[in-house]
Amino acid sequence: MSLFEVLHPLPPKTRRAGEDSEVVRASVEATAPGLGCSRGGSQDHGFLLRIGSPVNALDVLIAGTAVANGAEKIISKDRDYEKIAKVSDLKLEILR
Repeated sequence: MSLFEVLHPLPPKTRRAGEDSEVVRASVEATAPGLGCSRGGSQDHGFLLRIGSPVNALDVLIAGTAVANGAEKIISKDRDYEKIAKVSDLKLEILR
């Protein structure tokens, strides 16, 4: 999960003082062990760009984190994951 996706759904007017720091801390703790997954995700993203099959960079980061942390699969409606799965070890279930 990216910090952007953690903070994005929380408009500033709904946050309480100090809440941001708690969200940031929790997000960093959750992703810190998987910081190395960014390398694999960036390689996948670069490969997709080179073959003319670009995808959303955040989706590549999410997929890389899932693979690096041994997730069984990603379940999504987002078709970008199909492209990512073709060039990585990502296991995927697309919801229709």
